[in-house]
Amino acid sequence: MDAKSHVCVDAMNNKQLVDLLLELPKKILRHEDLAALSQIILHELCHKDRLDLKKATYLIDNPDFGCMKGVAGFCQNECKLHKQDLWQDPQGFDKDMSSADFHNKIQGFRHDSLSEQALKLRDSKELIELGKEMGIADPNIYTWDMRHGNRGILMFEDDKADTCQGACKKDAAMLDKVSAMLGLCRVH
Repeated sequence: MDAKSHVCVDAMNNKQLVDLLLELPKKILRHEDLAALSQIILHELCHKDRLDLKKATYLIDNPDFGCMKGVAGFCQNECKLHKQDLWQDPQGFDKDMSSADFHNKIQGFRHDSLSEQALKLRDSKELIELGKEMGIADPNIYTWDMRHGNRGILMFEDDKADTCQGACKKDAAMLDKVSAMLGLCRVH
């Protein structure tokens, strides 16, 4: 593929991602009581024609209660377990993903809060080690402030970090939009 066609593919993927980000708030509002909403949103964002990530986790760190909780996990290899269109049957997502090892491992993840130990969680060596223990090779970390003093944490593995398609590595502004979508979902 020459450089010119590579740029066209990247622009197409970015347009698809922007279209998704514009559509997600309506879906979040329509399905706000859905227990697996955060997981569905993470899967929607990480698929090949979106952020194209190999693995990703969404965690919430609550310094007031001294705990960190795994909310959602995404593994590209587990996408075959759920329906192609996640919104076709959003209530069935949990059942579809019941045998998804990485997804379930992240949902069961609990750890002491790291917010008090590290002002910048993104630079926390302990958080990077936790990512590796969870199965994310060379974790990239993005953090953001959430309601009630909580911190959102997105850890991901991006095989394409040096290419135009490595959206997460190259575009912190896009991660800011992605994190807002996750932050809108109620955690059950």
